[in-house]
Amino acid sequence: MLFSSIVPKEYLERIDKTKKKMEQRNIDLLVVYSDSWRNANCRYLSGIKPYVMPTRAYYDYAPMAVMTIPLDEDPTIYIPLAVWAKRDLAGTLREKPFINVKNLSHVKEGIEKAAMKSKWIGFEGKDITPWQVYEDLTKAAGKQMEDVLILEEMRKVKSDSEIKLMEIASNINDRICEDLVNGIIRYGVTEKEVAREIESIGHSFGAEYVDAQYMIGRHIDFGHPTDTTPIDGDILSLHVILAYEGYYSDNDRIFGFGKLTERERNLATLAKDAFYN
Repeated sequence: MLFSSIVPKEYLERIDKTKKKMEQRNIDLLVVYSDSWRNANCRYLSGIKPYVMPTRAYYDYAPMAVMTIPLDEDPTIYIPLAVWAKRDLAGTLREKPFINVKNLSHVKEGIEKAAMKSKWIGFEGKDITPWQVYEDLTKAAGKQMEDVLILEEMRKVKSDSEIKLMEIASNINDRICEDLVNGIIRYGVTEKEVAREIESIGHSFGAEYVDAQYMIGRHIDFGHPTDTTPIDGDILSLHVILAYEGYYSDNDRIFGFGKLTERERNLATLAKDAFYN
């Protein structure tokens, strides 16, 4: 299990803080959307994220999750493969979960029932919600939902435990760069081989997600790695995004390989001085 400094108490505090902000906005029910790629909203409150599954029946296997947070009741998360989610939730909280977990296929009836008890409904995550899904959820609510940014505003202020996880993610990224320049990048090693090594190193240090962009060439920033190998004077572009326990580190580095020209050295010095200035 990965190290996480976020304890059950912090999740409870986040839920409590969310409800207090709902009360300030006169919101009786908050509907929250997340998906596998932009999972921060639901993960922030529960510690779990949607799974990427092959699409068969849309509301059973779509890689998304919806949370309903009534002002006076416990939250419910609707997510694919609820059995897995229950296990993850219990592992995150390490005690009896305070969040109800149901299959995503029940989300419409769940919102319909919750909406019947609510006068004012807020919706968080409209900017990332597919339009058809938003229309379906609105129809289930039976009334217009107010677009809110309660969680987005809360997430801007990081706790000490969140900062610790961000530091760990950054340290993993730094270690990747150290290993690359200390032997992995060398004559005869292809872009593909380096990209695979980057992902392997990241996962070996506990990263749950690693996306590596390593390209050889002065005018290439992003692309698919090839079988190209470096030669003297090449400029190497490295871009690594990784996540540790849901917290990200994004790293861009430029390396000079072998013997560089005086012009390239001067350009590197100018770029570095500009960065520090």
